[in-house]
Amino acid sequence: MDEWSLRAAGPSDRESVLALATTALREASFGAALTAQFGALAELEPAEMIHVGIAARWDTEAAFFVAEADGRVIGFVIAECQERGVGWIPVLAVADAHRRRGVGRALLTHALS
Repeated sequence: MDEWSLRAAGPSDRESVLALATTALREASFGAALTAQFGALAELEPAEMIHVGIAARWDTEAAFFVAEADGRVIGFVIAECQERGVGWIPVLAVADAHRRRGVGRALLTHALS
């Protein structure tokens, strides 16, 4: 079993998170619903949209956590709470080499706690 840990994301994680988002979410597809909700932003390439979304949330009250192994970010999650009891997970990603090992589940559980 892999050795990894969870922690709050910090400023030094920004580049690693963006790089992971680009590779881990490269096959993401954003449908017509996003175009209706976000207009021109939804016309960006998936990687560009992800970068814009992450950058917009970096310095907010969103809960932002990373999974780390051997000093490298292997996963991340962003959780937002709009009002008491209502929230959403705009993005969760895990590096290909660490998938199906409980990292995503642990990130999600941690974000929801």
